[in-house]
Amino acid sequence: RFTPIARWREPGVSPARHGYRGLGKQMVRATDGTGLATLVYLPDGNGAQGPFPTIFIRTPYGIGNLIGNYWHYAARGYAVVLQATRGTSFADPENRSEGEWWPVIHEPADGAAALEWITKQPWSNGQVCMQGGSYVGYTQWTASMSGNPALKCLVPEVSMGTVFSDQPYMGGSFVQGMAFYMFFMLDKRLLPNRTWSEVLHHRPLIDLDNFALGENVPQWDSMMVHTTNDAYWAGQDWYRGTHPRNFSALMISGWWDDDFPGTEGNWALMSRYGVGPQRLIVGPWKHGYNVDRALNGYSFGPDAVRPDIWLEKQRWYDFHLKGLRNQSTEPVATYFVLGSNKWRTASAWPPKEAAPMKWYLRSDGQASRVVTSGQLSRMAPAGEEPVDRYQYDPKNAPPNWMSFDQMLRWEDVQSFPYDMKDIEARPDVVTFTSEPLDRDLTIAGELTAVLYASTDVKDTDWWIHVSDVDPRGASHRITQGMIRARFRHNEDPQHHIFGANFQSERLLSGNPDEVVKYEIGIRSIANTFKKGHRIRIAIMNAVDNYSFPNSNTGEREAFVTEPVVARMGIHHTARYPSHVILPVLE
Repeated sequence: RFTPIARWREPGVSPARHGYRGLGKQMVRATDGTGLATLVYLPDGNGAQGPFPTIFIRTPYGIGNLIGNYWHYAARGYAVVLQATRGTSFADPENRSEGEWWPVIHEPADGAAALEWITKQPWSNGQVCMQGGSYVGYTQWTASMSGNPALKCLVPEVSMGTVFSDQPYMGGSFVQGMAFYMFFMLDKRLLPNRTWSEVLHHRPLIDLDNFALGENVPQWDSMMVHTTNDAYWAGQDWYRGTHPRNFSALMISGWWDDDFPGTEGNWALMSRYGVGPQRLIVGPWKHGYNVDRALNGYSFGPDAVRPDIWLEKQRWYDFHLKGLRNQSTEPVATYFVLGSNKWRTASAWPPKEAAPMKWYLRSDGQASRVVTSGQLSRMAPAGEEPVDRYQYDPKNAPPNWMSFDQMLRWEDVQSFPYDMKDIEARPDVVTFTSEPLDRDLTIAGELTAVLYASTDVKDTDWWIHVSDVDPRGASHRITQGMIRARFRHNEDPQHHIFGANFQSERLLSGNPDEVVKYEIGIRSIANTFKKGHRIRIAIMNAVDNYSFPNSNTGEREAFVTEPVVARMGIHHTARYPSHVILPVLE
């Protein structure tokens, strides 16, 4: 129960028999001639004889000391190839690739060139799997776009999704952490008299780099001006096309990972078009996953950290690259249920046994008050109900729980669990809360909000939070979703990956009497609402310190200097039955 050591000795796991040797730095040429710094390590000693299957990692974070994380694959009979993505990493100058780092743009072509190079090496048997987290997950998916049959499997850990399925554009809004991340990646430092709070509230956004650093950053400008899923971004969009994906993926992420939407989208893609086995593991983890049994004051119990993650990855490679029989493809989905702090398995994700349950927004028009009348009810409204009206000022937007000024180093923290009750008490946040539950209620899977709303501006954002409210009144946010109004006609409102999404804009009329329907995908979650707890839905138009607040102007956000205060209305009548759909496990 407490250790998987004995399982490492099972017949379906490659034994650690070898040492390893390095071949020295090699410059692999991309299609445009750019040299990509690459380190190769091969099994050595005790009968090691090639050619070998390959574990391949493409990273922007430095490769000089990275073999310390992966030497055990060489010991078990695999070649290990470590490659620095172009223009990176400033912290590893001895092993820096040529060229300039432009976020995501070059990764498909560079990954394809690297795969082709590996298959032509005398030590390679022509079979490759990849591994890595965050951006290093991203480079796996972009490499897969090559269609190279040598690529047999991926292990994307807390992986990014594409530009419009995850970051930097989340629901059509620009994630503020991208400024922090980009400047970190380019080894840029804020001017001595600047704070992150000042920087992130500077307008226009196109000038944020000059204000923060005293210099222009072309990479920032490109992200700011390409605000739709246009031709500039098309080359990195691995969701496009209905062709089979002839590889397998073991995807690992956490409920509190800011990049979790990337894993959700990737899983949805492979569930529809993947040819080989697919697996999903989701824990109560942040972006740096499988290291915490508690987070932000929330305890998840002793089983929150799994001792078998590296074993599962090893078994995955042994199955796909060596053909060992080890049951590594089961169970399909393994997920941690918050509230009950238990692991569960399922034959699919979302679990087939989860049934949709509608909860309706109800009130007498006072849901935006501290003493709120907002109710979350299983009963749909039968007639008319007063509209919940309030004002949203982008200069005084509802905040997230943490400011970037508090961050000592880069870390995704914006999705962390937090008691939102004080933020929910703001007059520009509308809440709807159920009665105390008379028994435990467990949900697992995808959530959706159907919102009927009105406003007197041309554009705005709509955020939905779901909270577990305990008997003391603490409102524990467990998941959230959002959409920018101008993108309300996306063909895939849940994942934003199938069909046309964020490619065209349609502004609102600005007529406060026009009621508009929004279907808002909410991040998947598994949670047990305990008996006596309540379910809460909170609606707002911004989460400052998460994404840049919408100016409400309908103009190009990069160039707006003055936002507009908006009047909002949330509608819940028989004609406009605003509700959320929860995936309930019977």
